Amino acid sequence: MTFQRWKRLPFPIMDREMDSSRRDFLYYATGGVAAVATGAAVYPLIDQMNPSADVQALASIRVDISSVAPGKQLTVKWRGKQVFVRFRTEAEILAASAEDLGVLVDQVARNQNRRRRRARDGREPRRAGSS
Repeated sequence: MTFQRWKRLPFPIMDREMDSSRRDFLYYATGGVAAVATGAAVYPLIDQMNPSADVQALASIRVDISSVAPGKQLTVKWRGKQVFVRFRTEAEILAASAEDLGVLVDQVARNQNRRRRRARDGREPRRAGSS
């Protein structure tokens, strides 16, 4: 069979709607496979940024402080450093509150939970950053 004769054979013309829907399916299938492949490639990179189990175990500790009596202190180690937990008595709390802040190294208390009180000379205590 010569090329000229083959060229003249009557081939059925494909339905354009069928061709379009097949092309759309191939686009969506290719996009889906690409998305899954990208996710499979990126997941290990993101997952390796999580802290390991030993680091998470060292990040927090639980300490039973129910056995600490008023006026006593408990010392625990956290991340290789000592942490002191003290159950202060009411007298110790009052003595610390009555302390003159002017004799301390940091004369401006930055604790937001502390009750504001006037200095002994009657002026408001200065805030950090104010002149």
